[in-house]
Amino acid sequence: MKYTASFMRRHGLVPLAEDALAVTVGCAAPPAAPIRRLLEAHHLRPVRFARLSPQDLLVRIQRAAAHGTEEEADAGIRRAGSSRAADADATDATDATDATDDAPAVNLVNSLLNDAVAQGASDIHVEAHRSAVPVRYRIDGRLVPAAGDGKRPLLAPGRLPAVSARLKVLAGLNAAERRRPQDGRFTARLTAGAIDVRFSSMPTVDGESLVLRLFPLGDDRLGLDELGMPQVVYGQVSARIERSAGLLLLCGPTGSGKTTTLHSALRRINRGDRKIITIEDPVEYRLDAEQIQTNEPAGLTFDSLLRRVLRQDPDVIMVGEIRDPETARLTARAALTGHLVLATVHSRRASDVRGRLIDLGVEPRLLDRLDPVLLSQRLVRLRCRSCKTARGCRECRFTGYRGRTGLFGMEGPGGERLTLADDGRAKCEAGLTTEEEVLWATT
Repeated sequence: MKYTASFMRRHGLVPLAEDALAVTVGCAAPPAAPIRRLLEAHHLRPVRFARLSPQDLLVRIQRAAAHGTEEEADAGIRRAGSSRAADADATDATDATDATDDAPAVNLVNSLLNDAVAQGASDIHVEAHRSAVPVRYRIDGRLVPAAGDGKRPLLAPGRLPAVSARLKVLAGLNAAERRRPQDGRFTARLTAGAIDVRFSSMPTVDGESLVLRLFPLGDDRLGLDELGMPQVVYGQVSARIERSAGLLLLCGPTGSGKTTTLHSALRRINRGDRKIITIEDPVEYRLDAEQIQTNEPAGLTFDSLLRRVLRQDPDVIMVGEIRDPETARLTARAALTGHLVLATVHSRRASDVRGRLIDLGVEPRLLDRLDPVLLSQRLVRLRCRSCKTARGCRECRFTGYRGRTGLFGMEGPGGERLTLADDGRAKCEAGLTTEEEVLWATT
């Protein structure tokens, strides 16, 4: 027995299991007596009801509707015949709770987004393999399989083109183009709140690889005091960003939390009395400030944009990454001429940042005058607070870890020095993480 999406959504029901003796139906609350009698009459056997959370129920309904194999649950229920397909016109924000009967791809995209957010994922990976389409979530920095319903894969190979087209429409891309990589973004309104989604498609031998990065838009983004900074680092960063001019440089590999840290610092000082301009590639978090996306084919590179930004009378400038000598020199000069500049540099340790800038052409005496705060950052998983054992529990998906925090190294302006290993050792002694995690993050 399979139900139409309209019936499931109207009555808050989703079929879970069926055998010769009984049928199990999921619900947030037991249905009224007339619906119970209707189901039992239709199935000709007892119906059991399993209570689900509202979020889980929504995801299961969307997932069931996405497979497009609905049958009428009773004579009075008819499938909708509207033509609202998966490639409907894109809007600035899509309501991802609005599942439609005749658009399985829409339902599946909604299900993926809702489920990923509920699981605490930062990314969704949909990969085209020869005989399957694995779907994985990145949770706490590790990729884990997205669970289906136990009977069939979350995404059948035949569904991938329609799902890809749906996502491209939402992101304002060419839905028919599958031979070239495409990148875009869109905003989705989910049960848990609005999120910004950065979408990337890549053609592969067996189809397309799709990656969605998820960014919350609510007020639950981390503050500067919630990143896990040791007190000496927090004090130096707080003091530097409150100054009218100076330089704060942050280094670390991709995915180490650098952008989160810089945006947390900007939100701290964004009180309306200073003009803040950011130059980023890409813009990941939204601020109540002027944010500029680089576009190299159009000539909007970091260095060209930085020259123009300096003519806009900024007080604070964020440079997403110092990649070339011209950007390095302009960044240093901006900090020297009365601007507060926050930037990232490609380097593994805080102690290497100064040498990297000199290699890019910044004069040593200029760095001496600036006396910048130099930080390095990594992310490590936190021990699960519910179990605190290596075996784990349901709360941590039996990994022993739940959530992440930052590891920080610093070269301070007054000679203060802290290494990533120092911070890792302190967090291990406090029982926040493990030596294995620190070793994984720092080697």
